[in-house]
Formats: sequence, C-alpha cells, structure tokens
Amino acid sequence: MGAHTIVASQGTTTASVTYTVTAEVAPVLVERYTQYMRGTHIPEVLASGAFTGAQFKQGSLTRFRVSYFAKSQAELDHYLRDRAAPLREDFAKHFPSGVVLTREHWTELQQWEVP
Repeated sequence: MGAHTIVASQGTTTASVTYTVTAEVAPVLVERYTQYMRGTHIPEVLASGAFTGAQFKQGSLTRFRVSYFAKSQAELDHYLRDRAAPLREDFAKHFPSGVVLTREHWTELQQWEVP
C-alpha cells in the first residue's frame, strides 16, 4: 500500500452551514416524491437566495436526504424565519401523509482532502 497525503483545510472565517432534511417516504409515494423534490421543491428552496447549492441523495428505496448549503448561519436563520413556512405548507399539501421528515443543521468544523 502506497503512502497517501491527506490535507486538512485550515478553515475559513465563515463556517460552512448545511441544512439537511431527511425523509422516510411510503413506498407508494416514492416516484411522486422524487419528481416533486426534483422539479418543484428543491428549485424553490434554492430560489430563496439563502443557499449556494443542494444535494439530493437516496439511502434506500424509501429514505432520502436533501442537503442545502447555506451562505451563512444568518442566511439560514433568515430562510427559516421568513421563507420556509410557505414552502413547508406546499410540501404538506402535496404529501399530507406518508412522508416523515427530520430536519437538522450542521456546521462544518474541518474538511480533509486527498490531493
């Protein structure tokens, strides 16, 4: 096995903040859920201006995770306070049952890269 160089970033003055929403989706709703998330919900969240990007991942047939990358903690706070409610209401109209959500905020402490 060869030697590998791993570089730890020294960090920046602005911490990277990620808003993660995990969904457990009833099997009969999976196709409709993924279409709605890709075509409507994620683009609308990104249009709020609070985030620099997002990742949509699937962990199993019925488990999904969206990670939104916030510009700052202040931008995330503003989004949650002033912009999230109507988007959550629209989501609830499309999926009044069959989807269980968990929301978390993550702050990056350090990042490592292999050059």
